[in-house]
Amino acid sequence: MRSSVRLTVCLVALAGALAGCYQQSTYPAIPTARGYPENPNTPAAEQAIVAAVQYVASRWPPGNRDFDESVTPRGLPMVPYEMVVSLPAGTRKLYYDRMPAKIGPNVKPATPETVASGAPVFYVTRVWLRFSKGTVDVLRPMVELGSTPDNPIYQKVTVRLEGGIEPWHVQHARAWAPGEAELPEHFFVPAVDHADQYRITARGMNREPVVTEDEGAADEALGSVMDEPSGS
Repeated sequence: MRSSVRLTVCLVALAGALAGCYQQSTYPAIPTARGYPENPNTPAAEQAIVAAVQYVASRWPPGNRDFDESVTPRGLPMVPYEMVVSLPAGTRKLYYDRMPAKIGPNVKPATPETVASGAPVFYVTRVWLRFSKGTVDVLRPMVELGSTPDNPIYQKVTVRLEGGIEPWHVQHARAWAPGEAELPEHFFVPAVDHADQYRITARGMNREPVVTEDEGAADEALGSVMDEPSGS
């Protein structure tokens, strides 16, 4: 009897652990993403964002046009220089306060003061996590092409990750042509932490987070994105 109870407890604990590892995340909205929460505020999304920004910022530092192949995808280094990270709209203060320090010791969150400081600003514009596959888009400033606050020139880097049960880690990335990505407005660190920050932000933008009906179409759309040709 006791063995049966212990087995049941173990199975429940294992199921809970697996469910926690395979956190789904969607930002921005996918109109056909049935059952996938549109919200970047999860531990899994945090881990994927940190890994993706570290990858981009350490391989394409401002002023360096070339991909640094001497740095491997695993074992990412902390970003050594001063920079600002602008996170998705609706990011909780709890996550916004701690993510920059995980990216690097001189990394600051986006505030009116840090953005105006002259430090390079990196944007996170997409976070899609599906079971063991993830996609994060990071916009990097192209100082080497003359990017300035008055004349911003940015390049989108699409980072592919794997994780789930194990920590999220980068597999490869694709750098797009300069200027193709639209630069979003900054979402500055909220003054107060709210567990429901993403919904609060969405309502402020006169809309609700999207969870719609066609799961098959969502999977098909995500699959086509994952199958895009990749490169450095």
